[in-house]
Amino acid sequence: MAYATSKPVVGVPTLDALAYNILIEDFIICPIMDARNNQVYTVLYERKDGKLNKLSDYMALPVDELADIIEEKNKKVIFLGDGVENHRDFFKNRLKDSCEFAPGSMRLQRASTVAEIAYMKIKEGEAESSFELTPFYLRKSQAERMYEKKLSANDNS
Repeated sequence: MAYATSKPVVGVPTLDALAYNILIEDFIICPIMDARNNQVYTVLYERKDGKLNKLSDYMALPVDELADIIEEKNKKVIFLGDGVENHRDFFKNRLKDSCEFAPGSMRLQRASTVAEIAYMKIKEGEAESSFELTPFYLRKSQAERMYEKKLSANDNS
């Protein structure tokens, strides 16, 4: 639709939209999306003076490595996202009382949140044409990794 009407577009990463749902300031905000094989997609944030600040890069990593990173921060964390369902017990056992989980109403991304972030980005001049918008992936797909492995094996033969 943006292409047909020559309207600008704005990309909003899902992890940003998830974190934006959390308004408290006393916690590390940790959206997690299940990446299978005991891994998650994540990024760490904190909210200061009402503003959401990114504490880390976007990451795809095993849950135990994420727990290590969080423990180093020595601060309470609140988890949200679809990864909560699969990894709640692990984080609760590992991080004990230093972790909380967002209620269901705040756990998943909302269209209204995406729209609000997009509006702020447009006001800040971050809009682009539909030709410039590209997907943002944290890692290659399983099919791509298997294909590269197969090519590598063939090259070594």
